[in-house]
This record gives sequence, C-alpha cells and structure tokens, in this order.
Amino acid sequence: MVNLIKTGISGLDSMLYRGIPEGSQVLISAVPGAGKTLLCFEYLYRNALMGNIGIFVALEEDPARLLSSAKATFETFKDIDQLIEQKKFTIVALDPSSKFHADRSNYEFNEFVSELKSLITDSKATRVVVDSVSVLKMLASDDVTYAKAIFLLISELRKMN
Repeated sequence: MVNLIKTGISGLDSMLYRGIPEGSQVLISAVPGAGKTLLCFEYLYRNALMGNIGIFVALEEDPARLLSSAKATFETFKDIDQLIEQKKFTIVALDPSSKFHADRSNYEFNEFVSELKSLITDSKATRVVVDSVSVLKMLASDDVTYAKAIFLLISELRKMN
C-alpha cells in the first residue's frame, strides 16, 4: 500500500486519486503564466497548515515579490506571515548561475545541490518546491549535462526522502 501525500488543494487530490505517492518528485510543466508557481505556493501553504514544513526554493523569482504576488492572489490566506514566522513555510532564493559554469558544470552543480540539501536539512522541510528547473537548463552547456544535473538533483532528493 502506497502512502499518499495530500496536496490540500480543493479538487486536486481527487484528480490525483487522493494525493501524490510519498517520496515522489513531481514536475509541473506548462506555458509561462499558467500558474505553476502559484500552484506550488498553494501546495506548500496548505501543507504547512497540516503541519508539514515546506521550503520554496526560488531560482529566478525574488522571494519578497513571490510572497507579494501570492498574497494578492490568495487574499483569504491571512496566516501566511504567521506560518513563515513559525518556520513552517520558508521562501529562499538560490542563484544557480553563480555555481554552474560550462567549463566545470558537474562540480559546480554538485555545489548547488549541496546548498539545496543544506537548506532542506536546516529547515527540516518535508515538502520542497524548486522553481524553476528550467533555469538549470539555460545554465547547462548541453542537453546531456542538463539531464545529468536533473538526475543528480532527483537522486539526492530521493535519498533525503
């Protein structure tokens, strides 16, 4: 029997047949402006309300701007600041471009993954959003390097459960 993780988002859990299988990595893909970032924000918010610590790792968006946009979109989420203050929901920015260069991409990407793992460990997060992995593709020197980088990222997240 697979343990399912509820998203807490109305209707989404039923579409997913009661939730996401525990230990899964889920890729949300759509055109720009479709609402991927806000969907992931809502997932972390609703899970924080259920007692699950979450971290939103922004690779391209400024955390303050992301928070402002989410508050404007989700006007009924009056307790966002309280959840952040209680460290149930953390929003951090990572700049992978400072750690990922074509001439040393594997080593540099390992540094990025290590920093991400430290953030997850320090926050005790059980729910993680990395927004957006497409940024990593732009930083890779070629498709093979990108594929290896994503494989490493997923492997390390799986090890962390």
